[in-house]
Amino acid sequence: MLNRNIKKIWIPFISFIWLIWILLSAQKRLAQFFPPAGSVLNGDAQHTYLPAARGLLAAPWHFLTKDQLSYNVAPLGYLWPALWSADPISIQIANCALFLACVFLMWYCGYRLAGWVAGMASSYLLVFHPTIVYYAPHVLTESLYLFGLLVLITAVIEYALTPRLRKVCAGFLAFGLTVTLLTRPILQFFTVGILALLIFAGIYWKYAAKTADIKKITICRQLSTALIMALALPILVIIKNGTYFNVWSIGTGAGTGIYYGVSPLKAGLEPVFSGFAYDAGAIAGTVAPQTKGNPLALESDQINRRVALEIIKNTEFSDNIRFFGYKLKSWLLYSTPELLGEPGLRPFRIFEWIAILTATFIFIKHRIKQRRETEIQSTDDNNTSRALLFFPLLLMPFAMAVQLTPILYNDRYNLYSMEPWIILACGVSLGIIFKPSWSIQENPYSNIRWVVSRIAIVGLLITLPPAITKYSIRHEEWGMDPHRPGPTSVIFNNARFGTMTAVGATQAYKDTWVLEESPAKLRIPLPSHNYDTLSHYMVLDMLWRMRFSLAPAPNASSSCKKVNISLTNSHQVRPGFRTSTEIDTKPDGALHTYAIFGNYQLRPAGEGFLEATFNCPKGSKVTWSAIELLQNTIPQAADAFIKHGTPINVYRRENPQ
Repeated sequence: MLNRNIKKIWIPFISFIWLIWILLSAQKRLAQFFPPAGSVLNGDAQHTYLPAARGLLAAPWHFLTKDQLSYNVAPLGYLWPALWSADPISIQIANCALFLACVFLMWYCGYRLAGWVAGMASSYLLVFHPTIVYYAPHVLTESLYLFGLLVLITAVIEYALTPRLRKVCAGFLAFGLTVTLLTRPILQFFTVGILALLIFAGIYWKYAAKTADIKKITICRQLSTALIMALALPILVIIKNGTYFNVWSIGTGAGTGIYYGVSPLKAGLEPVFSGFAYDAGAIAGTVAPQTKGNPLALESDQINRRVALEIIKNTEFSDNIRFFGYKLKSWLLYSTPELLGEPGLRPFRIFEWIAILTATFIFIKHRIKQRRETEIQSTDDNNTSRALLFFPLLLMPFAMAVQLTPILYNDRYNLYSMEPWIILACGVSLGIIFKPSWSIQENPYSNIRWVVSRIAIVGLLITLPPAITKYSIRHEEWGMDPHRPGPTSVIFNNARFGTMTAVGATQAYKDTWVLEESPAKLRIPLPSHNYDTLSHYMVLDMLWRMRFSLAPAPNASSSCKKVNISLTNSHQVRPGFRTSTEIDTKPDGALHTYAIFGNYQLRPAGEGFLEATFNCPKGSKVTWSAIELLQNTIPQAADAFIKHGTPINVYRRENPQ
């Protein structure tokens, strides 16, 4: 009786109160990040979404058939803003409303899959995620994509759990999937693959199986119809783009995204993380000047795709494995630069994975126990349906990460392509972990064991994420391979630099210095040169390569391995993002070659000194071998490759001399 009253009265009441509170909290979070009136819009909104929406409103047919902006971005990128008259404030308010709807849908999905705890956990993780809410009230497509995705997931859950509403659910499934495909078509390959499997399964169960399974055939037919309906509008867009612009896709940008995603200079991450520029436009402008450096133009996209594939082709297999392995880890755990720039992301993601792994173990153990205790196994009850939904939910983040590995990594893509799946999986996992599997009629020792085990799990969830993150901050390294920076040419070789001096160190031999203070600096005079020719207008990307050894004194801390590089006469720091100027060294006493960006605060503006600062204990030794300043020549290499077939050499195997 008590359990029945809890289920019928108290759980709905608690859930209702929770929904009110979490929606109010989401509203406060949205208000916190809502852009002030007159603030500068995001670059994508300013240069793509709003101009496209205004073009559509001004002359719809001309825009759709003549203006390249109509294929530079997926259709809802301009249709959604146009619905609100391309007014930024109206769009921002509408995006906030969509995000509030997403909070409700996330709660509902969790609740339906694993009960009220899962619903509360899922919605809480979405609202109080360190960063995901930040993008919701901006003039971007993130809220719209998230809304479509959660409508899709809700429809799939209800289709599995409510057979009498399957036709309605199939319609909502088609609607949600259509929204995602027309906003950000990253589910297109999954959709086509699943559709092919459903058609094959339907044919098998109708013709090849010993007896036709009407129920399975009906499910395959309904879901196939829903997917075909979802693909209808995207296919029409592809036909329109192909007919009028010879662009046989929903939009351009994939080639440019792949180029950035495989760029060895930028480690496949957002260029600002490593201090480099967005050079896809420079590549296109050099190879095909008629593109005017627009990276979203059709020809630019094709050029950048060819360059990207050439980079992969000319990279050794082991280097590709190492490179893409790091990219995969970034998608699953967030990238190394974000450890410092967004310190809350990594512990949040680690918390999610610990909860998911723990719940998976408990879930499998519980299912095995059920099978042992039950001879007759039902395959169509709600518990079985939930079980069948749980594992695909766990697999989707990994499938998405594999698909996104070759693509440019940035936080927005991770937050909205990966995080919704992981948040829901984590919320469901917490629902599984903290769902009481005992009652007052059972052995009290079993109840005590359940409580103690959950206290232990809570302890792990609280302590492990920050501990692992702190360890990662101390030990995790990243950056370009100094021997695989992509095509480069020498601006200053070692012979052009002046004689090294030191502050806080004494010279033991010709090239060896003993550090007497902490910090200590080694100072290298920059050569005489017309530095106006090295401005950012003249040279897009530069990088430093240096070769030295570091032998720390005994009992050196981990900070000793990080060497800070600076210039006494440099250009200004990049506005909006300060890239780390530290090099992670190998303090083993052997010579190693290191590389770091040569832009902004590390781009020489005139004569002065390059300073390497060491935070090592007294008695540590540094042997300096050589230094050089290089220029990134990928635009010239791409031009030679496209026009003359010259292979792109991504390696610089020789050490600085």
